[in-house]
Amino acid sequence: MTTYTYKAFKERRDKIFLVSLLIAVVLYCAFSVTYFASVSGEIRESVVRLHILADSNSQMDQQVKLKVRDALLEKNTELLSSKVTSENAEEYFKNSKDELEKCANEVLKENGFEYTEKITLGKEYYTTRVYEDLTFPAGTYTSVKVVLGSGEGKNW
Repeated sequence: MTTYTYKAFKERRDKIFLVSLLIAVVLYCAFSVTYFASVSGEIRESVVRLHILADSNSQMDQQVKLKVRDALLEKNTELLSSKVTSENAEEYFKNSKDELEKCANEVLKENGFEYTEKITLGKEYYTTRVYEDLTFPAGTYTSVKVVLGSGEGKNW
């Protein structure tokens, strides 16, 4: 009888251990997902993304798109700085739009393109993107959208 009692005790102890382990794993996963969602939300609220569409997929249009991107980032207006969040982006956009348009149009003109750009501020969905050591999770971000010419080319 002692063996049976010890065996029953051992089986019960093993079941309790397995159930406890399962609960711990489920709680860990739930907290990890919650933490990730929280951090992802903070990133989406604190970043203004730059979205540039080329006029076409021709090599020249794609090259000028990258030149426009580089010029806009080099210009480093307040709108494209770290002090702008999705909450205050509209105010900065109103103050920076003319400067951004001028910069983009100068690059287009210097490179012999007849078309101009259209720059807007809005919300856009992005897939997860990795830029060197930065990862931006998928989601909807406030976005400065630059459409060059017809905007039918690949985006940056």
